[in-house]
Amino acid sequence: MSADPPAAATPYDFRRPGRLPDDVHQRLGVWQQSLCTLAAERWAQHMKSVVQWSATSVDTARAADALAQLPDPGIGCRLTLGETESPTLMAFSRPLMLALVGGMLGQETSDLPADRALTTVEQSLVELLMLELVQALNDAQPGLQSCGGRVGGLELRPQRVRWFPAEEDVVVAGFEISGPFAAQPAWWVLSEEAIVQFMLGQSHSQREKNPDEQS
Repeated sequence: MSADPPAAATPYDFRRPGRLPDDVHQRLGVWQQSLCTLAAERWAQHMKSVVQWSATSVDTARAADALAQLPDPGIGCRLTLGETESPTLMAFSRPLMLALVGGMLGQETSDLPADRALTTVEQSLVELLMLELVQALNDAQPGLQSCGGRVGGLELRPQRVRWFPAEEDVVVAGFEISGPFAAQPAWWVLSEEAIVQFMLGQSHSQREKNPDEQS
């Protein structure tokens, strides 16, 4: 009698019973979709092949659970938002970033390269992509005011960052990035409290500047 086939792996579910306020969830989703378009456009300036971004999800989780699912080692980038400089984390697998910088150097391939440490030149190219990404983030942000996003440096162990208290609730916006290679996941991790305050503050500011739009 043949053994049963092994069960398929179940993707981690970031969701928890609580969820973002509907208006915040909607605005963040709009921001996420716009970021996909603008990030792809800005990155295209540096690559021969088209690299596409797609939004996949907006979920919430405990910070410890969310960070535990990120690649280690990987490539993370600290992006700060607003006057309070609330930290957010963009995270990618290292083979994905090696494929992207390879494309910038004319070394395109349909397969992801083997995982390895980045050279100094490759790390500089990743930093350039992150600068383009934060500009896309600023341009994509809905509302009358810029989010004031800034790059705060690269993290080679994004799973191990200590910017979010372990029990804090965070928002995880999921993406897929594809090019000559198959689609690969990417993550944007934000403090739930900070993004709610930021979005509600933006909405309040917009209502003050457009009083006729109030119901």
